Amino acid sequence: MNRLKKVIFSVIFIAILTTTVYGALLIANQIPTNMIIKPIVSMGVFDTDGKTPLTFIDLGQFQIGSGYYFPGHIENEPTIYYFVNNTDQQTFWVNLDVEGVDKNKIQFDFYIRRGDQLRFDWFGYTIGPIYPYGIVTRLENSDPNVQFAYWFFKVTITPSQTEFGTFTPTIIVRAYDSVDG
Repeated sequence: MNRLKKVIFSVIFIAILTTTVYGALLIANQIPTNMIIKPIVSMGVFDTDGKTPLTFIDLGQFQIGSGYYFPGHIENEPTIYYFVNNTDQQTFWVNLDVEGVDKNKIQFDFYIRRGDQLRFDWFGYTIGPIYPYGIVTRLENSDPNVQFAYWFFKVTITPSQTEFGTFTPTIIVRAYDSVDG
């Protein structure tokens, strides 16, 4: 009887081992992968209070040869400014431009400076260049003054302007991933 128990136990034990062996890994395939973790890029363009989204600017009335600064439709450089803020995860470089007008007749001059730049460090241009200082994300620099830029602009109606009427220029604020665009 003892011998029978040993035989039965041995058969069960071998069955368990055999099952375990048959349940072992037979083959494996490796599948390479690739992924990119991209930052969220978000830019806020705000009115002079730095909180209200800037969605429309009424440029008002002009005469041929006149020019006004904005915000304010004033004749001298303003003392309050619009804002462009980096509200997310990647530093970007800003360019301001205008579309919808003949730039030789209606001239837009843009001025921009990052929040940590001195009042006299305005970067001004008529058409084209990207502001050379990145608007930094709070993940890269906790100083809030590098996370936004002030900006204003001047509109001048050149003496060669011969058309009268209503114009609807669109100011474009672009963010680039490098100063080279």
